[in-house]
Amino acid sequence: MSSPKRNRPQNQSPDRLIESRKAVALRNYEAVRVTLQALRHRKVAPETVTIQMVAHESGVSMATIYRRNDLFSLVQHLNPHLQRRPVESVYEKEAARLQQELVEVRKEAHYYQQESGLAKLGDRRLQQENVQLRKQVLDLQRQVTRLEERLTSCTCGNARDQFPRQMKP
Repeated sequence: MSSPKRNRPQNQSPDRLIESRKAVALRNYEAVRVTLQALRHRKVAPETVTIQMVAHESGVSMATIYRRNDLFSLVQHLNPHLQRRPVESVYEKEAARLQQELVEVRKEAHYYQQESGLAKLGDRRLQQENVQLRKQVLDLQRQVTRLEERLTSCTCGNARDQFPRQMKP
């Protein structure tokens, strides 16, 4: 006893499967094309043409129209504002908004980076001034120490008379 599915074209050979798929694709294409011609002939406003409308009138499923580029491009040719999926336009708007937000955040980050750079530069200048002043103080202390040593070793006159306050312990 043979299976009833055995006589289906796609089950007989791989070539028949390919031919069967091509025939179905051609039938779907013709159905959508004829439906769009009928909509044009009835003078339906192109903005009102939707995938649902074409699918209902042509007998081709909405999923097939969305999935097949040639079918979708036929419908989109009549209504250029038609998106692949309604959700895609929402995602595109959201992506554009996020892109704009990213640009603004980058501008703010650049601004704050410059501000912090200027603050760091000011801090560095203060630190450099502080270091310079410390070096000057150390140099002056060394100079004073050297002068005091020279003064103590000086033989001209009494060192005590010249600097009585500094020499007394």
